[in-house]
Amino acid sequence: MPDALHDIATLSGHEARITGACFAPGRSDRLLSCGKDGALVVWTLTGEDHADAQLFRHDAPITAAHFWPDDEAAIFCADDGTARLIDLGEGTETARFTTIEAMRADAAPSSPLARRIAATADAAGTIVAALIPFGALLTAHQSAEQKKQRLSSAAADAAKSRLAAVSIKPELILFDLASLEPLRSWKLPAEAAGPPVFLANGSVAVCVGPKVLIFDEHTTRPIAAFKPSNTPLRHVLPLGPSAMIGVDESKHVVRIDLERTLSQVIARLPAQPEAVGLIGGRLLIGDTKRGVTELDLAAIAPEPVFAEPLILPGGKIRHIAGSDDGARFLAVTNDNRLRVYERRIIDPTSPASAAGPGGAPAPA
Repeated sequence: MPDALHDIATLSGHEARITGACFAPGRSDRLLSCGKDGALVVWTLTGEDHADAQLFRHDAPITAAHFWPDDEAAIFCADDGTARLIDLGEGTETARFTTIEAMRADAAPSSPLARRIAATADAAGTIVAALIPFGALLTAHQSAEQKKQRLSSAAADAAKSRLAAVSIKPELILFDLASLEPLRSWKLPAEAAGPPVFLANGSVAVCVGPKVLIFDEHTTRPIAAFKPSNTPLRHVLPLGPSAMIGVDESKHVVRIDLERTLSQVIARLPAQPEAVGLIGGRLLIGDTKRGVTELDLAAIAPEPVFAEPLILPGGKIRHIAGSDDGARFLAVTNDNRLRVYERRIIDPTSPASAAGPGGAPAPA
């Protein structure tokens, strides 16, 4: 029987552009989002079209956030040149890092405040109001040097307790989350650098223009540098212990063998990609035409097969990510909403197959 994607929740509340979102490790009902409004929001899906939300506020735009090392804590980086660890249960900051030094947080959290944020629902627009405990009001005093080293993206590695961050300088900085110490930093070429990616062996990959640079904490220079594409790489994702998937500006999907520093074009996308993510063994591509297309990476011979695009409301897709179990994915759309979709098996002989999410009649 075929399967189909159903929208199960549309979440809103950020007052400025959402800059990142992800699922919690091992869970498809708990999500994290961050934005230029300085908001860090933890969403817990409590039922179809319903979600509880927990809000933490920072006084500088947040550029990236991840659950770390589990769904009870998070790490984020911001425009003030800091990266911070947050205990989501207590609502307190437990550690703080800067591009200059690492330090333990010594400021007491502010008094808890209450605030409401709307978790909008399905296409009918059902709105669920969720009371959000306002956790630690995190403050930051920006120095001139910190402003120069604003963190534009970051990645956390739970296996080796590392944080990799890219500053706009541009520079790659590696932090040890166990000792709260910066380990090493590397200057990057002047071209715009993409988000860092941790590989299985603990090294860090960064795409800079059409090149992929691999860094190891024990060396002062990249341990590998190669050019898998003739045009700049827009997205790079880890694929197994020694491989990566890249998407370039010419819409090529490139498989990168890190051990042999070889690359192979495996597909050309039907539309210009705006965001990519992995869900199971499939590549999710959010394009500039509001469509989400899937490419099965295990079935690309003799030629790649793309699933029928799912057209999302809300404009082009800025960010996309899949859950660990492969059942759900999230998409951040241009209307500043976080949309969650689920894959379901459809039985064409069942009357329920003619209904939309929540049992409502499917649109014509």
